[in-house]
Amino acid sequence: MLRTAILLIAFAQGLAVIVPTPRTQLRALFGQTLHERRQHVTRSLALPPATPAAVRHLRHDHDSPPAHTAPTAPPQLLESKKAPAHLAAAPPAPLLGGLLPSFDWSHATKARASLALVAAIYGSNYACVKLMGDWVGTPAEAAVLRFSVAALAAIPVLAHFARTRKELVSWPVARDGLSVGLFFGSGYMIQAVALQTSTASLQAFLLSLSVIVCPMLDQLLGGKPQPTRVWAAACVAMLGVGCLEGGSFASSSLAPGDVIGLLQPLFFGTGFWVCERAVKRHRAADAEHDMALPVALTAWNLLAVLGIAAVWLGAESFGAGSAGPEHLQALIGTFAASPLEHLPLLAALLWTGLVTTAGCSVAEAGALGELSSADATVVFATEPLWGAFFAWAMIGEELGPATAVGGLLMVAACVISGGGVEALTKPKGAESAGE
Repeated sequence: MLRTAILLIAFAQGLAVIVPTPRTQLRALFGQTLHERRQHVTRSLALPPATPAAVRHLRHDHDSPPAHTAPTAPPQLLESKKAPAHLAAAPPAPLLGGLLPSFDWSHATKARASLALVAAIYGSNYACVKLMGDWVGTPAEAAVLRFSVAALAAIPVLAHFARTRKELVSWPVARDGLSVGLFFGSGYMIQAVALQTSTASLQAFLLSLSVIVCPMLDQLLGGKPQPTRVWAAACVAMLGVGCLEGGSFASSSLAPGDVIGLLQPLFFGTGFWVCERAVKRHRAADAEHDMALPVALTAWNLLAVLGIAAVWLGAESFGAGSAGPEHLQALIGTFAASPLEHLPLLAALLWTGLVTTAGCSVAEAGALGELSSADATVVFATEPLWGAFFAWAMIGEELGPATAVGGLLMVAACVISGGGVEALTKPKGAESAGE
């Protein structure tokens, strides 16, 4: 029952962040409500107003004997060169009388939908990373394989931009993309280490703290005062962390990964904050919805992440005296020789490298150009719920009572930090003006 409830909550909240209020968002998505469309159809079928001249003309036609002449329109229509005002002002009738909706979504609504999808997809990342660490041997080797796949997708993109959009391979853009990658790469490394001894569902809930980090960085580094709700959300998040960690401590099952995982929201949150400012800094005014910049930043980001993974593997091999690079080379040769025997691992590498890393990073960077931080905060509140669901579905993890309560408190903190679902109905920039 608990797993079913978590899945239903995640699905319902994903819908709520895209469709926050029934009447307002239906009008935004479909253009008009059903009642308004019915009124429009009625108006479009109305007859012209009955003027005295038209009435006399109709009476004359009724009293006169029928003639073999073509029917004529009322005089006021023959003399006028344009349709009556109430018909000329009416918009064209939609398909099937307006009963079928038109999905003309705004850019902001599309960004919310894409982030909701990212939250669901990234929820599978924790279970996959945990499995790959067990299958490959060490998390460092698994990280190098995963991010090599992601970087292989990024290199052709940068080569294309070098020929067509040289400003996207300039040093300012590359510097910001590499900076984002340094923070994200550190977060990925900490996440992989924590998952060796901690559960995937717990790490998913801990990562949700990153949405509290962004407004705090706005306050401390950006000089932007934050509303009271941000600090209230921080207090609720601390209670959630207390439940998550306290449950493990009380049951004498507190693992090193449970504590190490507290560092990942700091790195991921900072990377998210740096990425948001990089998009706003380099995006031209006449290219507001251009996705080329987010793609370029993500490509540079993935190269930096691969560099961190390679340094991690080298340091681990040097410190432990193990043959990490040699073992990794032998592992790649085994994959190439018999790929069908390693389909689960290859599928996990492709999924985490191309989808949860490269694909999700592009979607996040693109959405940050359309949404405010409050919007992204509310949408990402669903991600730990999906993480808990995939941890149960893929590796059979169970949620204890303390983890369930602490996780729900973390989700509540994310929603409070974003100003609630009502924040999604504001236009971009409205929240800053209204604080």
